[in-house]
This record gives sequence, structure tokens and C-alpha cells, in this order.
Amino acid sequence: MDKKLSQHNSQSYHYEFVGFTDFKKVLNDLNKHLPYYRFEKIAKRHSQEIFYDIKSHLLADAGIAISKWTEDGESSLNIRKIYSVKELNKPSEKFLFGMCSYDEQPKDYSYQMASMIESSFKMPFSTDTESIIKQTAPIIEVVIVSDKYQIICGTGYRAIMQYETVVYKDLKTGKKEERVGMTFKFPIDERPEKNEILSTIERKIKGLVLNNISRFEIAKKLLFAQPVENVVRETTEVEEPDNK
Repeated sequence: MDKKLSQHNSQSYHYEFVGFTDFKKVLNDLNKHLPYYRFEKIAKRHSQEIFYDIKSHLLADAGIAISKWTEDGESSLNIRKIYSVKELNKPSEKFLFGMCSYDEQPKDYSYQMASMIESSFKMPFSTDTESIIKQTAPIIEVVIVSDKYQIICGTGYRAIMQYETVVYKDLKTGKKEERVGMTFKFPIDERPEKNEILSTIERKIKGLVLNNISRFEIAKKLLFAQPVENVVRETTEVEEPDNK
């Protein structure tokens, strides 16, 4: 394992389909409005991400998501820092902890992982991070099947576009939620080509809506959302006035 966290060199933007649209129409519109770019299909992609936490979801509440990513026979452990509601405009950051074997879990590296987290983030835990990581177990499974395209610009710029079906599963209850959408992956550094693609999607591609949070945050909303009746009850209940 590496001795320090290394930030992933790409940033993902997740989009959902809305209205009467589909991938073919979106691809045609992209080709129309981005004439200096090519969209080349390169692979069919199958991947899985397992998120780990303890029963009380203490890591998630602290803004930390630990996961194992598996694709093409290789697995890696990752740590994601998710910022608070007060920092909504700040996207989460994903870091590579290191490569691992298929059957290894975060608790197998609890000491190293705790040291890296504590040195990188401010952790509001009342107990030590290592003991928390030792207790972690799989809580969410995300399975992704996608058609992967390379976006190629005449300037030499490269990015990735994926048309994907994603299944989110609560590993405790078995609850599943399936979503079809698109993900665009850009190199982490800011370039005018990235801004041009994102701006074109926002202004010209009417069938896509940005869901600019991480897959972990999407899974939490889909799988652990508070029932509507409870939300209504909490927002409508008021204190009885004192009759003096």
C-alpha cells in the first residue's frame, strides 16, 4: 500500500435523463453542438463499488466514504471526503488508498487507513479512527454497466463519456434502486475544453440534468431517504401556544 493518499486524476459529473429523451438523441445533439469533438465508443464496462461503514453510519456522518472498487479483475481501496451542507458548492474529493486483492477489506488496513485519514482530514470522532475502521462492514453495493466513449478534441484533449445503468443496493435490507444516465469524466486540471463541453450540455442538451454529487451520496439518497410521511409530519408539527 502507498504511504500517503493520492487524489484521483479525474473528476466525474453524473447526469440523469429527463423528459422524452434517450442516449441516441443526446449523442446526436452532442455531435451537432460540439463539431470539433469526436465521440468514439471504446469498450463495454462492468464495475462494482462496495462502500463500508459501521451500523450507525458514523463515517458517513463525518463526511468520509470508504470503498473498494473492482473492474477488469483489479481492486482498489478508496477514500472520499464529502463536504458538509454549508459547503454545497465544493465537490467531494476521491483519493486512492492503494491496490488490494479481491477479498481484502478496509479493516485489513485499519492502522494505515486511519493514519492517512487523520493526517488529511479533521475528524469529529469521539473515539479513535482505527477502532472505527476495524468495525466496518459492507453497507452499499453499486454495480455499473456502461458503454464507454472517448471524447477527442482537435487540440489533443481527451475525456470520457459513459452511458450507464447503475444498480444501488442496500446490503442490509436488500433494497435496490436502478438508474440510467450518463457520466462525464474529465482530467482534474481545468481546461477550456472541459468548460466548453459542460457549458454545451447545460445550454443545449435539454434531456440531461446534472446530479453533481458522488455515487455514495446518490446511493444514500436513494436507499436511506427518510419516508415522505415523516418529513411532512416533522415540518407541519408546531408547538401548542401557552394559554396563560
